[in-house]
Amino acid sequence: MERITPDFRTGIVRGTATLRRPADELVSVGARPRVRLPSPPERVTITPLWLRARDLVVDRLPLTGPDGRRACAMLRAVLRALMPLALASISAGCGVTLVASPSPQLVLPTFTPTAEIAPTVTDLPPATATFAPTGTPAPTETAAPTVTPQPTASPTALPTVTASPIPTPDHTPTAIVQLTPIQSITHDTIGQVLTLEGNVVETASFSAGFKYTLDDGTARIALLMWHSVFDDCWDIARINRGARVRVTGQVTEYEGQLEIQPRFGSQVKAIRPAPDGPAQREIGSLTGADAGDLVTIQGEVLRTEGLPAAVKVFVADDSGQILVFIWRNVLDRIVDNAGLGTPGSEVRIVGRLQIYRSNLELVPTLPHDVTVLAVP
Repeated sequence: MERITPDFRTGIVRGTATLRRPADELVSVGARPRVRLPSPPERVTITPLWLRARDLVVDRLPLTGPDGRRACAMLRAVLRALMPLALASISAGCGVTLVASPSPQLVLPTFTPTAEIAPTVTDLPPATATFAPTGTPAPTETAAPTVTPQPTASPTALPTVTASPIPTPDHTPTAIVQLTPIQSITHDTIGQVLTLEGNVVETASFSAGFKYTLDDGTARIALLMWHSVFDDCWDIARINRGARVRVTGQVTEYEGQLEIQPRFGSQVKAIRPAPDGPAQREIGSLTGADAGDLVTIQGEVLRTEGLPAAVKVFVADDSGQILVFIWRNVLDRIVDNAGLGTPGSEVRIVGRLQIYRSNLELVPTLPHDVTVLAVP
């Protein structure tokens, strides 16, 4: 028997071995993965690292019967000794499992075949009886812990807080407004900004604005409101004849008459709103003797005639009809003024009665003197 040395660096096992037996059969494993069993055999040469069962070729020596089993046993011993780092399998009717061996040098065993050897059956270890698992005893119920009541703290009474009375002032102070009597306003005060109060006793309109005559009991002065100031005044609907007004503005003069002109609508406030207008009269009851009076009528619109600077609205009731003359600056600021151009609209008008070319006319001076009650 010769030594066989594996090469651990390359994983290749090379070497030869001589087997002794009467027939001296030779088992040879070449560089290619094939195994041949010539007759008569003398030596075994091992080169490859892996052997596969399908690469095993037998020449004249079948791998069945006693000789085949002896050849398989010999190959099993050889490969088991020469495969220290690999696992392989040879299956040619007998099945061989290779187990790696860490020994660097191994000796092939001597093996002498006999004419007829019965297959050796390895006794299996006796079966070990498997016992049924022992039942795990049920856990013993643990009594719930007893809760020890905590001592209850006695509430401590909070001290009573007595509210101290808040001192109430005897009266709420009111901002004092320095009012200037109209009587004291003269040409020497022109250009000054003053505040005054007065009752509205007369109203008028002109192309650029509206004019109110104020009387505080000492004298009269004209309140001039340009269109921008008029449209900016929140209290303008409450300011008419009979209203009391407070105004702050600059003293001016026009054609020898003193005026006060506010710059903003907020500088004009209604201290007391205007009362209702004069009592309503039938249109047929109005005559020339009423010229100059302030009257109130109510009726339906018959027709409308337009002029460059004004509009004529003919209004009638069951007693008669009358012409209502409305300037454009007044017409533009009447609420729902489109109803004045619709025949059959119900309107109520407060105005000054005048005679023009022998005909009676009613002239409203402020936009709020005309109210459109209904439009068909």
